[in-house]
Amino acid sequence: MLRQLLIVLLACVAHSQAWAEPIDQSQAVKLSRRWLDSRDRHERDRLATQLANFHGDWESVLVQLSKRVQAKSATGYLPERHFSVAALRKQHPDDLLYFVVPKKYRPDRPTGLIVFMHGGGATSSRRAPRSYMQFPDAEDGDINSRLGSLFSATGMIAVGPSAPWDESTPLRWCVRDSEEYLSDVILECKATFNIDPDRVFLMGHSMGGFGEYHHIQRSPDRFAGVVVSSGSWSLGYWPTIRGTPLAIFQGAHDARAGVRWHYTDVEYGRWTDKLLKRQDLDHEYFEHNGKHSVGYSKERIAAWFRAAGRLERDPCSPHVTLASPVGFSRTYCFPVRHNRWLTLDEAAASENNGEIKY
Repeated sequence: MLRQLLIVLLACVAHSQAWAEPIDQSQAVKLSRRWLDSRDRHERDRLATQLANFHGDWESVLVQLSKRVQAKSATGYLPERHFSVAALRKQHPDDLLYFVVPKKYRPDRPTGLIVFMHGGGATSSRRAPRSYMQFPDAEDGDINSRLGSLFSATGMIAVGPSAPWDESTPLRWCVRDSEEYLSDVILECKATFNIDPDRVFLMGHSMGGFGEYHHIQRSPDRFAGVVVSSGSWSLGYWPTIRGTPLAIFQGAHDARAGVRWHYTDVEYGRWTDKLLKRQDLDHEYFEHNGKHSVGYSKERIAAWFRAAGRLERDPCSPHVTLASPVGFSRTYCFPVRHNRWLTLDEAAASENNGEIKY
């Protein structure tokens, strides 16, 4: 991933014009790090102009950039952490992050990351992730929603962020800001831990499952795999997920008349399975005989992660589908800039027959 970013940086540098004295390698490394950390287009342009004055070996710069090692971290369940990156803390001052760090984590070795999106609704507390991220107690039964042991057994870092706050909708993981928010969560994890950017997984339950169906269609290139528990959707164009494995877990008795909202009905999982099979898309469907709890699926989810092994995303997949971005429903079809290595700049209706041309 770093090498790919450097290619983008070099392309920017190639189009910039040197304007001052040549810079040495240490200055090139420092400016390159600032370019990689920046999101501001104008600042990146300015840094690229300065980097045009470096005439040394860019491979050596890449080696130095790759040597960034995070400090040691406590292991186990780490609750209620605020964003530590200053710019992110300023942008999300009230949001909380809950971590599970496996005992064998070493900061000198890249590790995978599981981003878990909690369930709930419009007014679920910012502490909602704690009921999922904790380790189960001895007195807990087999069917409980505490996933700490599951996460730890994967050998990867797991983070449970609080959903973007929006009391106007029970679909908080699908709101306009949710994509940028997930990017910020991943960026925070990269600043704190040694995260392998090609082994980032998305997982969620209920409201989080709704968000997963939303994000896998809009940002399929970001994740090595997506695990949906008790999710649903009302709009989808599934070919866009090609290249991103999807695992679906659904309870046969999830939705019950007069007890649970029908939007978590098992038919959502069954129909998704049928549609994905018809289009030969990489997925697995698991149906249990239980109700609305991720606890019913814990053993199978753990088995899926074990089978996934060293599964990595392919950022340059040779077969991709580009389409106008969709979302959970038409209300949530916000613009999205990229889909893998393609960019959709504009879509316009033909004057002749109404077909869409790009």
